[in-house]
Amino acid sequence: MSYNLRYYQNEAISTMRNLESGRSGVIALPTGSGKTVIFSDLSSKIDGRVLIVVPSKELREQAIEKLKAIDKDIDV
Repeated sequence: MSYNLRYYQNEAISTMRNLESGRSGVIALPTGSGKTVIFSDLSSKIDGRVLIVVPSKELREQAIEKLKAIDKDIDV
């Protein structure tokens, strides 16, 4: 399954990828805007490990589903 990202999702991903090395950033978006898709897409493009913290089992399962949908070979 692939996702067609919305313009603001692509913009958020581009902004995070263009941060200077060693810098961190935050993406804040409203409910239903596709934050899970954004961090899943970012995670699939990063070499190395990524820590994703969610507050509930339901959101953990949703995140795992999106991560695997974007990159079927990802180790979650």
